[in-house]
Amino acid sequence: MAYFSKALMSPERNYDVWDWEFLAIVVALHHWRHLLIGTQEPVMIFTNHANLQYYRHPQKINRRVARYINFLEDFNYQLKHIPGKKNRADALSCHPDHDDSTGDNEHVVALPNEVFTNMMSMAALDQAILAH
Repeated sequence: MAYFSKALMSPERNYDVWDWEFLAIVVALHHWRHLLIGTQEPVMIFTNHANLQYYRHPQKINRRVARYINFLEDFNYQLKHIPGKKNRADALSCHPDHDDSTGDNEHVVALPNEVFTNMMSMAALDQAILAH
């Protein structure tokens, strides 16, 4: 039995919740790969998120998820859903001092003023060009 913890990188914080859970599995298997690849017995992955059910149905997937699927082919694993209240590992992922990402993407200016052309200066430039 083992656990692994890692903070999300800034772009990962924008993923949908089911992609977070999928990423958690991939990152954990990558971390423990040296022990888990090629095992005869399936590696049991206990999760408290039913959101992974999202990927049980045919759908168009993005390239990131396609890479996850390729990576998972090297492992013999099974997922077991255990609801949060019964999942003792939940205390590890819900620790109160973890960054909850509430401050992410606040007060972000996607297109600052300097990327827009100032009409007044353009009019003056046009007049200067015509004068010459």
